[in-house]
Amino acid sequence: MIGALPMYDWPETQGANDILWERIAAELLAADIIAPVGLTRAADLPQLWLSPDLLLAQTCSFPLETILRGKVTYVATPSYAVAGCERPGYYRSVILSRGTNPDTPLPTGEAAILPEFPSNCRFAFNGEDSMSGFHCLKRDLEATGQKLPDLRVQTGAHRSSIIAVANGKADVCSVDCVTWDMAKTHEPASKKLNIIGWTKQRPALPLITSLHTSTHTLEALVAVAQKVLAAVVLENPVDLRIARFQ
Repeated sequence: MIGALPMYDWPETQGANDILWERIAAELLAADIIAPVGLTRAADLPQLWLSPDLLLAQTCSFPLETILRGKVTYVATPSYAVAGCERPGYYRSVILSRGTNPDTPLPTGEAAILPEFPSNCRFAFNGEDSMSGFHCLKRDLEATGQKLPDLRVQTGAHRSSIIAVANGKADVCSVDCVTWDMAKTHEPASKKLNIIGWTKQRPALPLITSLHTSTHTLEALVAVAQKVLAAVVLENPVDLRIARFQ
């Protein structure tokens, strides 16, 4: 069986993710459900998500609506205790640029705050399979008759996009607000950036299981996640940043 929490699994946060998984696995075993002892950390995420042996993993909402649609079972969505996650189970992306100006304040309700990009603007993004790094901003811009900058730098990771903008290899990037909160704690390049805009709210990163997972196990996954989460958040809220599951 496979357990994976790859979406916010930076070297600095792997310990917190390991703690979370150890407790989930222990509770599942107490319910007579076989669970892996440790997390799987794999480079090929689509292969991991689509494995018939998948017990529990986190994914992105864009793969869930595209390559994973109808091929996995939804479990729950974590809510995060960071700015931009004001609606439970949802998040915004922050739009970042170099500078020390005050951050653009968080919008209210369903609104987005979108900057105007000059024609020579270079947009850094992790990949076109990313909701928060690509499609959030793309969809919001298109809704107002605009488009993403034509000059684009694909970095492969949100953290790499932040570093690319800080180092002058790109001018702007879009990363989800949970990643940005992590970066302010763990990534020195974040000190060179400020928030110049916010996207609309989108569904936060969901937890999924295999289509082969039984109803009994699915119900246990939801119940165990909620039980374990409450205990872990009380002990270590800064690293995990999770408020609750929906």
